[in-house]
Amino acid sequence: MRRRSRSVRLTAFLIALPLGAVPVIERGGVRNAASLLPQGMPGGGLAPGMRVAIRGLDLAGTTRVVVAAAGGAWYAPVLESSPVRAVAVIPAGVPPGTARLSIERGDERSAPAAVRVGTNSPGLFSLDGSGRGAASTRRFARGSHVVLPATGMGGRGARVLVWIGGVLAQVAAAVSEPGREPGVDALAFVIPHNAPAGCAVPVQARIGTGPVSNAVTVEIEGAGECLTAARFDEWIPRGGRSAMLLAFTLAARVAVDRQLAVSRGEGFAAAFLEGSHQAGIAIPAEGTCMVYASSNPVAGLRDRLRELLAGEGRVLDAGRVWAESGGRREDLSARSSGVLYRHAGGAMPAAHEIVRPAFFAGNSVTVKGSGGKDAGPFEKRVALPEPLTWPVRDAPEEVDRTRPLRLAWKASNRGQPVFAGGLVLERTARAAAGFVCRGRSGSETIEAPSHVLEFLPQARGEVERSLGFLFLATVPESAPAMHLDIEGLNGMLAVGAYIEVRSARFR
Repeated sequence: MRRRSRSVRLTAFLIALPLGAVPVIERGGVRNAASLLPQGMPGGGLAPGMRVAIRGLDLAGTTRVVVAAAGGAWYAPVLESSPVRAVAVIPAGVPPGTARLSIERGDERSAPAAVRVGTNSPGLFSLDGSGRGAASTRRFARGSHVVLPATGMGGRGARVLVWIGGVLAQVAAAVSEPGREPGVDALAFVIPHNAPAGCAVPVQARIGTGPVSNAVTVEIEGAGECLTAARFDEWIPRGGRSAMLLAFTLAARVAVDRQLAVSRGEGFAAAFLEGSHQAGIAIPAEGTCMVYASSNPVAGLRDRLRELLAGEGRVLDAGRVWAESGGRREDLSARSSGVLYRHAGGAMPAAHEIVRPAFFAGNSVTVKGSGGKDAGPFEKRVALPEPLTWPVRDAPEEVDRTRPLRLAWKASNRGQPVFAGGLVLERTARAAAGFVCRGRSGSETIEAPSHVLEFLPQARGEVERSLGFLFLATVPESAPAMHLDIEGLNGMLAVGAYIEVRSARFR
C-alpha cells in the first residue's frame, strides 16, 4: 500500500508540471534561411514569401508564425522545428517597414522579435547551408544556363541582376518551379562568355535597387589549380582530423576615434581540429571578389581565429607547438577558442604597447610540435612571402560604397598572389561583414565593384559604434604547403602571409 501511495503522488506531481516552456526567439535569431545574414546587414532584412530560419529555445512543436505590422497580423505555418531552430515562410502581404515576429505552439506564443521587412531581400542557398561556398556540384561552361535555389526574391516585376565573378549576366530571372519547397525560388541565368574561369567563381544577385545578396560560388571551366576550400577538402575530407598553421607579418596603420596607431608585428596561429569545415580559407577565382558576414565578432577578435582558420570542429590534443627562427624560440599558447597563438615579434595593433624583438630571419620559419594524444610530433618549414608596399596615398580613408574601389600597391615579387579586401565591425547591429578580392597575376591594382561594397554596412570609425578597415595580403608564389605525413592527422596546411591593414570609413 505504501508503494502504491508513492506512485499516485508522483503521478499527480508529473501531471501538474507544464507540458512545455514558452518558446523563445534569441536576439537577432530571425534570418534569411539561405544567406543567414544578420539583421543589421543591408541584406539582412526579410521579405514576403521568404523562407526564414528562426533560432531560439523550446521551439520544438511550434506550429505557426505571426507577423504584426502596420496595425495588422499575418499568419503562416512552421515548416519544420527542433528545440533550437524553426523554419517558416514570411506570409504574403506583409507591408514594408518594421514588424514584430512571434511563433506559436498551441496557446503559447513567444515574445515578439523586431524585424525589418522589404519588398525583396535575396538570399542564395549553398550546398552546406552556411550561406557561402559552393552552390552546385556541377562544372559549368561559359554560355551555360544555370538555375540556383534562392529565397526572398519578392515580386516578379523588378529587373533581376546577377553577377558572376563581377560580370553582369545579360539573361537572368527569378522563376517559380513546380515541386520546389515553400519559400524556395529558382534563380536562373546564363553565364557570360567573358566571365572568369575558376573553381570558386562568386555569384551575387539583386532585385531592382534592393539589397545585394550573399555570395555563393560555382565552378567555371578553364581554370587550372585553384586555392579553394573545395580543393582543401579533397585532401582532408570533412569529418577527418586536420590542422591549419599560419605564420604572418601584420603591418597596421589604424585610426580609431581620430587616434592614429602604427604598428608592425610578427605572429603565429594554429588550429588542430576534428570534423572541421575549412570555409574560412575559401579563396575567390583570380580577378574576382568574395563577400562574407557573421554575427557579433567584435569581442575577442583573436579568439575568432578558429572560425577563420578551420571553422567548427572538436579541438585535438597536439601537445606543445613552438616556432624557431634565427636561433630564437617562441611557444604557441592555447586560447579559449582552441586556437594556438603567439605574438612573436614587433608590435601588434591589439597590444601595440608590447614591442618584441623581430623574430623572422630569412624567407622561412620552422614550426615544431611535440605530439600529443591526438597527433604525432612534427617539424615543418613555412615559407614567408616578400613584403609588398602600400603607399598611404593609395589607401583611401573614406570609401563610397556606391562606387567601385580601386586599390594599388608595389610588389617586389609580382609573381606572388595578392589579396585585397575590407572589413566592417558594426557594434550596434552586432554584425560584421567583409570582402576579399584576388588580384590578377602580375598586376599591382585591383578593383572592388560597387555591388560588393554595397553588401557592407556603413562604418564611421567610432569604436563604440562601427569600425572599418582595408587590407592587402600576399602569400608565397608557390602554393601553400600541404603535409600528409603527420601521425594522427589527415593533413596540415601551412601558410606564410604578409598583411597590411588601414582604417577606413565606409559610407
